[in-house]
Amino acid sequence: MPNTKFADAKTLTTNGTQKGKAATLCSWVLVVGLVLSGCGQKPVDTQTGAADAEEPAKTAEPLIADCNLPPDPNPDDSEPDGAIDKTEKPQPSDTPSYPGTIGYVVKKEGSNILVVSPEGRKLGSGTGEGDYYEATWFGAAPEEIQVGMKVEAWAVRGQVEESYPGQAGAEKVEVQNGDILHGANLSEAEVVREAIEQLEPSDYSFFILRAAEYHPDEDAWTVELLDEQREPVRIKIEDRAA
Repeated sequence: MPNTKFADAKTLTTNGTQKGKAATLCSWVLVVGLVLSGCGQKPVDTQTGAADAEEPAKTAEPLIADCNLPPDPNPDDSEPDGAIDKTEKPQPSDTPSYPGTIGYVVKKEGSNILVVSPEGRKLGSGTGEGDYYEATWFGAAPEEIQVGMKVEAWAVRGQVEESYPGQAGAEKVEVQNGDILHGANLSEAEVVREAIEQLEPSDYSFFILRAAEYHPDEDAWTVELLDEQREPVRIKIEDRAA
């Protein structure tokens, strides 16, 4: 008759061993699960990347360091495309970059002024002096521009219609003879205007102002012009009080 006590003990031992292995296996499964779930690790600050306040903050390495990706075209320290550039840019000059026309205003009709250069230009191989004088009508000129003023006028975008006189819109007009000379009572502009009024130009032609000079010893001005037939004319004007 077999010894049932030993048989039972052996069975018990076998069963206990199996249960112990099962418990150990469950424990390892639990540990692995906790590790994978991050349980038990120190909390990480999502903004600073630090494990806790006691340890120094660690900046998370950018993902680009681990990947073969192209650099960010707009890193954090630069402005995105289309953003307003806050850096100061040099302002464009008030004076147009293209040349203007320098001359005397010999006519004014409304806001239109006729500017004629005092410098003649020879045409072809002729020996005649002052065969051609640049002349341009400028529209929309400033109201304060008057006959007799010597100005530099710029056409809008530098475009002048090819005619004689030429025609253009006035982008800018600067007066060059508005000041009164020392010792004189009249300005050059006032003297030139009076000389043109004395000659009474027709509606279809104009005079060419060559020069205006003040003579302190005579207390008078001399104005040299070319009339409608382009004949030289010399006019003397007393420098009286305006």
